[in-house]
Amino acid sequence: MLRRILASLRFGCLFAFALSAIIATIPTFRDWNANPAGIFRDADGTRWNMVLETFESWFWPTILYIAPVSIISHFAFSCFRRQRND
Repeated sequence: MLRRILASLRFGCLFAFALSAIIATIPTFRDWNANPAGIFRDADGTRWNMVLETFESWFWPTILYIAPVSIISHFAFSCFRRQRND
């Protein structure tokens, strides 16, 4: 049982990290490309601190929503799969 919980934690956290990174990259790139009011780019180049701040503002809320759902889903699926095999 403990091994199943740890496997679900590992899978859920890795899945949430990867999916959140992908999801956060999309609006960050769109904002950087649109460059509203010149906050991301100017004549000196890209302001990476603003890009990182935008990425983090999407990444952390997304991972906080996805991680619990993916951990619980993986655990429930592994329990269901084990009951079916028994």
